[in-house]
Amino acid sequence: MLRWSQLRKAIEERITRPLRGRVELHSTRYRRSADQEGRVWITVDGQEVFSMATVIHLVPLWERAAAIATAEPDLSPEAANGRAVAEFAAQGRFTQLTFYSALDEYLNLSIERALGSSNMLIRALALIDRRLGRRRFEALRLAPGEHALVRLSYSLRAEAEGWEPSAQVVA
Repeated sequence: MLRWSQLRKAIEERITRPLRGRVELHSTRYRRSADQEGRVWITVDGQEVFSMATVIHLVPLWERAAAIATAEPDLSPEAANGRAVAEFAAQGRFTQLTFYSALDEYLNLSIERALGSSNMLIRALALIDRRLGRRRFEALRLAPGEHALVRLSYSLRAEAEGWEPSAQVVA
């Protein structure tokens, strides 16, 4: 995995030109905390639009992994944890490490796979990716319960490119 500065640069270089500098990723670590974890956030025009802190999600993540392992005793602890991480990512709940992992995964996906990802962060980034063209953008269908960050990314892209936001919500 890339260092944070390299990862951030690689992600921000993929952002469509009209949104570069408007959408920024940030990260900080709290070195004096027991686990030295921190938080990450995304800003648009300097306003924070998405934030997460490891300390908020770590205990619920462990509890969910334990519940999965209890419900499915044949599942290994690693598999139970992996499933819990995937569930949390779909809901937009990340630890700092899982946030970095999602960004790293995004860099290795085609635009088609990024748009179809179960991870809402990857879908949100795909919508502002320079590889996403107008025809594919206009053909998009958003799910009814789509995460607010994904909806915001869609609106930002339409506004920045001067495209008519026409995504239909499908059941």
